[in-house]
Amino acid sequence: MQPPNEHHIRGYFFEVYPRLIQIEAERRHDGKTVKKALLKACFRSIDEYKLSETRKTYTGLEELKDELLARTGRSILHELSDLELEYLVQYICERLRNRSTQEIVEQDYWTIWLAKKE
Repeated sequence: MQPPNEHHIRGYFFEVYPRLIQIEAERRHDGKTVKKALLKACFRSIDEYKLSETRKTYTGLEELKDELLARTGRSILHELSDLELEYLVQYICERLRNRSTQEIVEQDYWTIWLAKKE
């Protein structure tokens, strides 16, 4: 649920269609739930790490646009009608049109838990 920007394209999905937030939340467990499950399974020394990784580097808006319209690697976009998706892509392209560089480096954000069984 990071704010939208040229590195976090997914943030625009939720800005334009807030109903997708609930769908996304149901697909992922929150930190408290994961820690509780790990403790129940007798894991201890639980550490949580947040990180980002480069999902993809696009040469420009057209490449990003084509991938979004194809819903490539983004199952949440299947929750949108074709018309809604077209509007979303137009919205994203408008927001990213005046960047300082042609290239778009998209980041994905992850949480990793490290736990030890004692």
